[in-house]
Formats: sequence, C-alpha cells, structure tokens
Amino acid sequence: MAEMGPSLNALSCKLCKIKKVRCSRAMPTCERCRIHSMQCIYPERVKRKARKGPLPARTTASASSNSPISAILERLQRVEEHVRSKPDSDPSSDASKKKSLSRTSIDKPHEIRLQNATSTTCSSVSPAAASILSATATTPQTLDSPGTALADLDITALLTDAISQVQRLRLQVIAKSTLTEGVDIPTENAKEWINNYFTHMHTDAFLSLADSKLIKIIPDIIDMPHVHLDAAILVVYYGILYHGCSLPTDMSMANVIPLSKHARKIYLCCLRALPNWQREATGTTTDFMAAIFMARAAAECFDYDLSYKLYKQACEYATALNLHTLDSDDNNTPIAPEDQPRIDSDRKGFWELIGIDLFFRLIYNRPPALAAGMSSWRVNLPWLAPDSEPDMHAIPTMTFLMSSRISLILIQFFEVLEKEGSQGEEEEEEDGDERILSRVEALCGQINQIFQDWQIEDWIQQAEDTDNSFDWWMLIDVWLTGSIAIIFMLRKLNILDSSSPSPIVSDTDVPQSPLAIQASRNFLGMMHRLLARCPVLETMSIMVGYFQAFVPYGCLAGNIVRSRNPGALVADLELLESVAERVTVMAKEERDFTPLARAVQGLNGEMRKLVEADLARGERNFAI
Repeated sequence: MAEMGPSLNALSCKLCKIKKVRCSRAMPTCERCRIHSMQCIYPERVKRKARKGPLPARTTASASSNSPISAILERLQRVEEHVRSKPDSDPSSDASKKKSLSRTSIDKPHEIRLQNATSTTCSSVSPAAASILSATATTPQTLDSPGTALADLDITALLTDAISQVQRLRLQVIAKSTLTEGVDIPTENAKEWINNYFTHMHTDAFLSLADSKLIKIIPDIIDMPHVHLDAAILVVYYGILYHGCSLPTDMSMANVIPLSKHARKIYLCCLRALPNWQREATGTTTDFMAAIFMARAAAECFDYDLSYKLYKQACEYATALNLHTLDSDDNNTPIAPEDQPRIDSDRKGFWELIGIDLFFRLIYNRPPALAAGMSSWRVNLPWLAPDSEPDMHAIPTMTFLMSSRISLILIQFFEVLEKEGSQGEEEEEEDGDERILSRVEALCGQINQIFQDWQIEDWIQQAEDTDNSFDWWMLIDVWLTGSIAIIFMLRKLNILDSSSPSPIVSDTDVPQSPLAIQASRNFLGMMHRLLARCPVLETMSIMVGYFQAFVPYGCLAGNIVRSRNPGALVADLELLESVAERVTVMAKEERDFTPLARAVQGLNGEMRKLVEADLARGERNFAI
C-alpha cells in the first residue's frame, strides 16, 4: 500500500467498508480482521484530478480567507454598492407605481405574485388581501382613497384568505401537539364530564345507541394494564369527554375558558385513537357513534375536511344498519312500548343526519351522502305513531321541529334547481331566471316565517335571561342555520351556469338580495351575542368555518360600499365593528386569529371613512 502523507487520514479496509462498521485502521491488519483471522486489504488512495483553469477572483479570495464571515461581508459590500449606484426615485412615481400595483392585484389576483418575501403574513395570501393585511400590522388606515379603493377591493377574497391563514395555523398546532404533547385526564374530572354529557345532552342524536353504563366505568379501568378497550369504544369515550367538557354549567367566562382548554387536550386523545379505530372499523353501531362524535369534534377544531369525511362514513354506517328504513313496510315486527322512546330517538337522529347532509351540500357544494338515496327512505318523524308519547322537553322539541321544516325547505330547493336545470335549454334564459328567483325567494320567505311563527327571538332572549345555556345553544343553532341557508340559497342562483360550483371565494359569489342582506344582519347580530358570552376557539371555529361567517360579513360590507348613500347604513357598520371587536379581543388570547382581526379592522376602518365622508357631504348639502 502506498505511504500516506502525515496530513491525510488512513482509509478503512475493504472488509470493514463492505460491512459498514468502524475500522481501527491499524497497520498492517485492522483490529476486526485480526480477531476474525481474515485478510486485511487496504484500498489504494487515488489522487484527485487537478482543477482546470484559474479560479474566479471572488472564489479565490473567499477560499484564501477560509471563513464564511468574509463571504458574507463581501456580499454586503456588493449590496451597498448596488444601492448607492441606484438613482433617487421620484416620490410621485413611487406612489403611482404602488397604486398601479394595488389595482393590478385586485383586478387580476391570479396573475401577480408578491415580491416581498420577508413578510410572512402577506406572502401567503392573495394580493388583494395582502394590501390590507400588511398595512394593518401598524395602522388600520389601509387604503389611500376610500371610495375608489373599496369599490375595487374584493372583500370576500380578503376575508377568505385571512380565515385560511387561521385554519392553517390551528391545524399546524394540532398536528404538532398530537405527536408531542402529553395529556393526563384526571379520573374524577372524566367522571364529572361523562355525567355532564348524559345529563344535559339527553336529546342528542342516537344517544340510545351509546352504552352509558360502559362509558361511565371506563375512567376507572382505562389505565389498568390487563384491560383492553376496543378502538371504537375509545373514540366514543373521548368524544363524550370532549362534548361533556365543553358543556359549562353556566355562561360565566371563568367557567367557559378553562373548559375549552381541557377540550382541546381531549381532542388530541381523539386524534390519537383515530388510526386504530379506522383500521378495525366494520360498521357496527359503535363505529357509527364514533364517526358521529369525531365529525362534530373535528368541525369545532377547524378540520372541516376530516369532519366531512367522518360524517360521510357515518352515513354509510347508518345505511348499512338500516336506520333509513325504520318504518319500512317490510318491518312488521311490533314495537314494544319500552322500545318506543329508543325508536323515536333513532328517527329524530336520522332526520338530524338529513339536515347535516343538506347543510354540507348547500354550504360546501359537497355531493349528497344521504339525499342520493332519498327514494329508499322509510323514516317517519318522531312522535307520530299513535302509541308514541310526545317529548315533554319544550325547547328540544321546538328546535327539532324548526330544523326539520328547514330541511324540508332545502329538499324543495334542490328539487327546484334540478328541475330548472333539466328545462333550461327549452325556455328563454331570462324567463327561467325570473321564475326560479321568485320560487327561491318564496322558499327563503318560508324560513323567515318559521322564525316568526315560533317567535324564536323571544325564546332566545328568555333562555339568555334565565342563564339556560343548553336551551340557548340549541335555539341559536337553528337561528344561524336558517339565516345562512337563506344567503346560500340565493347564492346558488349566481352559479347555475357553472358545471362545477366552488365555495364562495369572491364578491361575485355573494348575493345582494334584500333577503340576503337582512339574513346577514340576523346572522352577525347573533354571532356577536354568542362571541360575547362564549369567546373561545371552538365558538369562533364554528362561526367562521362551519357556518362561513365571512359570507354574511362580506354581504353586509359590500352593501355599504356599493350603496349610493352609505351614511344611511351606520347601524350596519356598527354591527360589523362590534363583531370585529369580539374577534380582536379573542385574537389577544388566541394569536392564531391575528390575520382575521387585522383584516376586519382594516376593512372597517376604510368603511368608516367612507360613511363619515358621505355624512359630511349630506350635512354640507343640508346647510346649503
């Protein structure tokens, strides 16, 4: 073997290199080869080829210094020389360039890319939103000319981008916590939350399918080494803990916020139990309950894709369990009196599944999971059988009846769309649009009539005054569902010519009908009351994600911007500002909501200038 220079390290022998083990590199035989009595062969060192041509001056200088600091200093020097060599720019030309860029980013949001990569907030959103988000980091005054800038700004796109940032940040936190965060659930707390759930959620869908006796003893046996719990039971158990923990006995802030923090940790347990359950799921009633609980929890934690996936899975299990044929003519087995409450509970649960299916189809343009097989449904409304006893709980019964009527209206709405779509080619386009608009507005009027007939606003106020949080939540859920349904039913008319409708992403998708504007006022007013009494992450997630609160917000804001007399809409602006204030307060506790808080603050600041300018013009005209 050729002798090696003193500055070169010895090579590993061939056998050690093949086995990928450390070689002692002893001469003439390494330690491993000597122990195993094997021939030790060292490879010949191959000389490197000489570099052809001289090195560039910059590289040579850097190599000679043999320090990365010199390279950094050299780059800084070149940057300084480049900056000094640039001519001074005219401020007026800079302003015109900024204005041109702002207009281009609004008119063609898909043809422009932000150049400032140092701003992590603005670089991840659309250019239209970036102009406001970057400015609101320091000041709410975002645009130079209120009238012109707001007229060109896509408000809905701005809010959509902000909410997308919030969702992405929340899911990143959940993904990291699922792998790293430790969760310890005290036994006594678990028992309290289970009792809380079964006490207050007695009207929950398919609650009769859950084995309450088994669930109540799990806190005492879950940590026993010789006890193995089925994966589906674990998901149901953690789901009940999650919802039971989220149910405060009163609406005080000292009670709501700590419970919310516990709920997030329990949700991590749900996610950790999810893979094992999905591998073992066979479509049993326990699997069905697990899918229902996880779909709800995922919707409250910003994971809407997972929520819909689990809801769809629950619908498949429900069909396999024949829950859609509870009152089929083929089922001639008489129902025992003691089983009648359970059957009514299952009927009620199936109709609630139908409502969720219609909601996903309307709001998210998801294909129907249950409605596709509507012809095979054989499920009566509960309490219609002659031997059934009505549910004497007034609020749960009333909210179920209102929700069922809204579901029936949505079924009629989709039938209208399908019928008009099949007849559209045979009739004049304008006549068809006017006819379908009148029919859809009539359906929207029926939803408003439901609220008036049941006097739901009075019931909500009564539940709030008596601090009955459970009745209050159920009534508000119906109110929000009906209000957002009106907006999206009218929105569907804007996309009838589209073969693949997508969720709302721009102002062109938001209807400006008087019915939609009033529904937006109703929705945002209730949202403000809800956030004021329950300012936690789960509430905000349901509002901005599940119910798409940015759509009524954009609808009402767009009505102010496009109005010829925005000064007359001060009440609407104050409503938007009150909602934005609640979002800002929450952003101080939950920093992930900062992008949304900045967006609504900047938007409201520009609308405030627009309204005040219109009021000032009106005062001058009156004085003249």
